Amino acid sequence: MPSIYNIISQCLSSSTITLSHARQSHVHILKLGLYGDTYIATKLLSHDANNLYFLQVTNLVLHFFPNPTLPSFTTIINAFARSHQYDAALYLFSLMGHKGLAPDGFLLLTTIKACAALQALIPGLQFHGYDFVSSYALDSILASSLVHMYLKCDSIGDAHRLLDEMSERHVVVWSAIIVGYSQRGMVERAKEMFSEMRIEGVEPNLVSWNGMLAGFSNAGWHVEAVELFKTSKWEMF
Repeated sequence: MPSIYNIISQCLSSSTITLSHARQSHVHILKLGLYGDTYIATKLLSHDANNLYFLQVTNLVLHFFPNPTLPSFTTIINAFARSHQYDAALYLFSLMGHKGLAPDGFLLLTTIKACAALQALIPGLQFHGYDFVSSYALDSILASSLVHMYLKCDSIGDAHRLLDEMSERHVVVWSAIIVGYSQRGMVERAKEMFSEMRIEGVEPNLVSWNGMLAGFSNAGWHVEAVELFKTSKWEMF
C-alpha cells in the first residue's frame, strides 16, 4: 500500500489536480509536518503558482515553508511571469531576497522582463545594479533584455550607456538600440549607430535592417530608404 507521502506527491504531480484536492493535500502536509520536505513543499508551491493562487503562494512562503530554495522560488516566479502576473513575480522576487536567497542569471532574466512589461524603471535599475555586483557575466541575452527594458521604460540614455559599457556588443543589442532610436524619430542617431555597428565588424540582422528602413520611411527620408533597401537585398540575398 502506498504511503501518505507517496499519495500526496502523486496528487501534487498530477496535471488534473483540482483546487479541492490541492487543499486536502495542504491539510495533510500540515498535519504530517511535511513542510520541511523541500520536494513536497516545492510541488505545492508549483501547483498554486501555476494556477495563479497568489495569496496561497505568499502565505506558504511567509508562514509555512521554513527553508525555501532557489529552485522553489524560480518555479513560482516563472509561473507568474508566464501568466503575465508581473507584479506578483516581482513581489515574490523581493520576498526571496528577504529570505536571504540570491538569484541566478536565469531568474534575473525573468525579473528584468517583468520590469519591461510593467515599464517599471526603478526596480529595473536595481536589478541591473545587482547584475553588476553579482558574479554573473552580462551576456548578450541578459544585456539585450536590459536594453529592451530601458527602451520600454523610455530611458534610451540608460540603454545607450549600457551598450557603451559592454565589452562584446552582439548584433541583438545593437539592433535593439537602433530600433529604439528609429521608433522615437531619432533617425540620425539610429543611422549613426547602424554605421558604428558595421565599423565594428558586426553585420546587421533582419531586425537592424527593418529598424532603419522603418525609421527612414517614417521620417520621410524616402531616398535613403530606397538606397538602404537595395543594399539590404544585395547583402542579405
